Amino acid sequence: MKHNINLLLLVVVVLFIFTSKADQLTITFTNPVPDPPVNCNGSWTEQGIDMEVTSPGNGYCAFNYGNGNIYFAEVAFKIDLTSFGLINKVTVSYQYPYFINFNYYSSNALLFSETPNHNSNTFVIHEYNNTTNEIIEYLEIVSSEPGPTLFDITIDYTPICETEPISNVRNGDVYLNDACYGVIMTSPSGNCFRAKVADNGMLFTEPVDCP
Repeated sequence: MKHNINLLLLVVVVLFIFTSKADQLTITFTNPVPDPPVNCNGSWTEQGIDMEVTSPGNGYCAFNYGNGNIYFAEVAFKIDLTSFGLINKVTVSYQYPYFINFNYYSSNALLFSETPNHNSNTFVIHEYNNTTNEIIEYLEIVSSEPGPTLFDITIDYTPICETEPISNVRNGDVYLNDACYGVIMTSPSGNCFRAKVADNGMLFTEPVDCP
């Protein structure tokens, strides 16, 4: 019984000594023109992130990759976000066209959609805050003629760390000096989750590979 109490205290202590460590990546579109295909229905990698442009199939499509920006019209521009772990915020700076739509997806299910309403040809910043901690798999930006000019996309995220289990803990406190790690527990279905605590004291979990 005493060992069970010590184990419970250990878990509680570890859960409350953590703060979540966030990271950030800004995609600035400053690379040279990617290898073909770069026109409609093409894909490439920008700063390690997979991107894809698809046309609606009506025969018209425009896509131009410049030094520091991307211009497109009558296409869907898709950015793969699966490598980021938990995404906290996405910020997109662009020149506003007549129509643009931002769609966030998880497992092909639409999580959030926004169609801003601003004057044409003005510099605008789109910002999406993931307040409900949804797992976001990709962002799709859809436009029509004349299409937007994208300048950069900034992604604030909390990375998912590699699993490093600690075993044979008996008495005393456990101190981890990297907020990336936490307590890994197994669910009834056999899946593993790492428990952490955010800066505001709220507990949250993230899926990890079982040790």
